[in-house]
Amino acid sequence: MSDIRKDLEDTLLDLKRAYASNLPDSIVEIEDALANSLSKTAALAHKLSGTAGMYGFDILSRTASELEIICGELHKQAVKPSPGDKKKIYRLLGTLHESARSEYDRLER
Repeated sequence: MSDIRKDLEDTLLDLKRAYASNLPDSIVEIEDALANSLSKTAALAHKLSGTAGMYGFDILSRTASELEIICGELHKQAVKPSPGDKKKIYRLLGTLHESARSEYDRLER
């Protein structure tokens, strides 16, 4: 492997580690937004979906996208989440936390 390629791979790994270390704060920000605004929750989930996908964190990206869709639809319909919606939302938030922890642990090996 060339030195340039090795340097690039090391830099990318450092970027992924830095991103993964900030994931818990991003997820908490989404949880905080959920208490006040479905629109903001959807926007933050959209941002997380895109950035997670960019770093190759596929489960995080798909889960955040699913959360974005649910919250966005509820916002468009101007309705409060039903008990079933809340259960889905909290399940997705749990999956986000688990996936973030898993990605961080994987990168730290």
